[in-house]
Amino acid sequence: SKRAGRERDERAARRTPTPSASSVDGLAPLQSRHEYNEALQRCARHGNVTQARALLDAMGSAGFPPDAFAFGSLMHAHVNGADPEGVSRVLRDMKAAGVQPNSTAYGIAARAAMRRKDCEGALALLDEMRESGCSGHILVYAPVLSVCVREGNRSGARRVLAAMREDGVQMDLRLVQETIKTCQFTRDPLTLLAVREAAQRDKVELGFAEYRRMAFVLAANRFDEAAIDIFREMEAAGVPVHAATYNMVLNKLAAAAMPEAMMALLCGMRKQGVMPNVVTYGTVMKGLLAGGRAVDVAAVRAQMQSEGVQADMVATTLYMRALVATECVSEAVAEFEALCRREGRPDREARLVAMHAYALQGNAQQALRLLEDSRTLDRTVDASAFNFALQACARAGDTPRMECLYREMLEATGAPTSFTVSAVLAPLLESGDIEAALARLAELRGDGAVLSVANYVELIDACARAGGENNALTALGLLESMREEGLPPNDAVYGATVNACVRGGLKDFAWRLLEAMPQEGVQRNAAAYNALLKVYARRAEPDLAREVFDDMCAAGVKPDRASFHTLMSAYARGRRVREAEKVLHAMQSEGIAADTGTYNTLLKGYAREHDWESSLEVKEEMGRAGVPPNDETFVVLMGTMA
Repeated sequence: SKRAGRERDERAARRTPTPSASSVDGLAPLQSRHEYNEALQRCARHGNVTQARALLDAMGSAGFPPDAFAFGSLMHAHVNGADPEGVSRVLRDMKAAGVQPNSTAYGIAARAAMRRKDCEGALALLDEMRESGCSGHILVYAPVLSVCVREGNRSGARRVLAAMREDGVQMDLRLVQETIKTCQFTRDPLTLLAVREAAQRDKVELGFAEYRRMAFVLAANRFDEAAIDIFREMEAAGVPVHAATYNMVLNKLAAAAMPEAMMALLCGMRKQGVMPNVVTYGTVMKGLLAGGRAVDVAAVRAQMQSEGVQADMVATTLYMRALVATECVSEAVAEFEALCRREGRPDREARLVAMHAYALQGNAQQALRLLEDSRTLDRTVDASAFNFALQACARAGDTPRMECLYREMLEATGAPTSFTVSAVLAPLLESGDIEAALARLAELRGDGAVLSVANYVELIDACARAGGENNALTALGLLESMREEGLPPNDAVYGATVNACVRGGLKDFAWRLLEAMPQEGVQRNAAAYNALLKVYARRAEPDLAREVFDDMCAAGVKPDRASFHTLMSAYARGRRVREAEKVLHAMQSEGIAADTGTYNTLLKGYAREHDWESSLEVKEEMGRAGVPPNDETFVVLMGTMA
């Protein structure tokens, strides 16, 4: 131990005092090489460079030429004396004196290079040692590998590992541990994998901590398959795998929004006999939400319940969030009420999700109650809580209360958010009062509101729903305003604007927008083309509708169900029902199943031609396809008979 080493040095110092200036001058010279080396070693431990250098000079004057051990002690003194630059000078002096450096000297020099963060210098020392024929030692390779890993020199690290393999130098546990820790700090999975391979080759027995760190680094850098392999390796090595280890890796995968890798790791966890706990399931739910797979959260929750794992507040909140995202608002409210009965006071996150659910329901009373709870329990209320309360009041039609809340929010948070803009404008946009909505928008801008792309989509979509040439021109003006503000329009913005132009009778503008989309780096989408298709379908112009459809396919936009349905409607209204049937078969060949509305479109076409036999064939095909008829189906059939 260090204490024992200090006591040993003190006893040796009493027997052989560290030379003073007078003893160095020869007044009391040491008697042997051994005594000089012992004195040098003590100076090295304490980092006393001045005395070590004096001893080395006195050693030569006394007829004991310094050997590799003596020079190594002086180098060691420079390292411990926080003077790593001096090591290079000692190494040059050593060579000039005709003393061949040994592995210890090279190891000390490598440590000094590591402290200087001199990666290239450390590699040069390693190459020099190997060229000199000096037998390698782990103490030389370890600092060179460490400095390469710390400085992010992956090629250098691979050189060191290759040299160790060629020279027969085996990795030890300490070097593996230090390198893994450094890789964790530098987030370097490639070097980590190389070190892991070397450790496997040299049969270094790793423990739980080393495996956990490796899995952490690999999962954090999206090496998900390699992370799963770590757990398999742990099992093969007989190292116990705990649920906490899996949870740590799952958390990294969740943060990286990698649901596929996360679900694969969860399956591997079960196969290894490690039962997921509530933290595991909560982490998986969080990852599914981050990866846009909220619909799969319900299956995870069901699995959790089947295994008897009691959901805590975090897991319940995440499940509620998934229910809201999948528009299962009533179920989310029921979960919140059950949570209140079970836990008493839900936390802030649970209340926010519940407020969102109540807002979607238009339940202003419950949303406002939770807002008051937030004031009481959290002392401060953030913008999200106000926004959900505003949305609830807007959907409930309580405009006066919504305006009061808006003013209160401005005092509490300073400025409205883009969500605030959506909530405040929603009643006006739903009523189709575009002029009033734009006037209110100007007021919101005056309060410091900054619009998002989603806000523009809502405004332009409202113009499209309202119809008319003026509203179409307003939509085009909003698109231009968006560009002036530096917000790049996306496919949803263009789709809504094309739809507004089509509904406003500005067909030429709609085509120009479609042509401009690729020029602005926006991928054309089916919604924009479908808006034009509806125009020609309503006018019973199937040839022009087919032209739009073909242009859509040529542009690389995959038609959806609405595209095929609208093209069928154009043919059916143009009394070319046989061609509409061909469109139906083309849709089915693309893997898109026909629904009741699709078959009703064909029935309407045969009804116009009073073709009863063909209508019956369509009805029979519906039965074979398992598509149920609705009231409209029978009304059309009766009209065909008449």
